[in-house]
Amino acid sequence: PNYIWHILLRAAILGNPERRLTLAGIYEEIGNKFPYYTETPTETWKQSVRHNLSRLNMFVKIERQAGELGSSSYWTVDL
Repeated sequence: PNYIWHILLRAAILGNPERRLTLAGIYEEIGNKFPYYTETPTETWKQSVRHNLSRLNMFVKIERQAGELGSSSYWTVDL
């Protein structure tokens, strides 16, 4: 796909009704919309996802609230 990573990530996160996703949820959304990534023999695209989430200030990591099920943090977009 001919998209810049931050555009793919924003689309995945903001396409969710809660406007937040776990890392696994982001992988799933990108894989569903762009099967190319899930069909590649390597998982370097997941490294690119993690790199861009942690590098760009527009992406904000939100820890789960006490009592909230699950252990993964959420990612959202600072608009």
